[in-house]
Amino acid sequence: MNVLGISALDTDSTVAIVSNGRVVAAVAEERLSRIKMHAGFPHQALDTVLNIAGMKPNDIDIITYPFYDWHIEASLMSSGYLIDFFKNIFCFNWKSFSALREAMEKEIKDNR
Repeated sequence: MNVLGISALDTDSTVAIVSNGRVVAAVAEERLSRIKMHAGFPHQALDTVLNIAGMKPNDIDIITYPFYDWHIEASLMSSGYLIDFFKNIFCFNWKSFSALREAMEKEIKDNR
């Protein structure tokens, strides 16, 4: 089982992948954006952990979010993505955004 963990609600946005109970990749967005205590959605970290793990978005079985239930998290992450989009309009990663959106839509469909 491949689990993607995303922390995007506060400073130090981070992404990690756990595969079969073992952490295979974890990256803080600030290491890639070069912005200390980066706040906002960690789109570069998401791409990086997928590359490190040798996975594609469809290889992820579960996405985890800290703090709130997934409805609130999805809303906050979407807002964070929009904020990040306007801050980084010239280097925004649509591929990561599309993968996240598909995963959220699948979660909504599976929980109905």
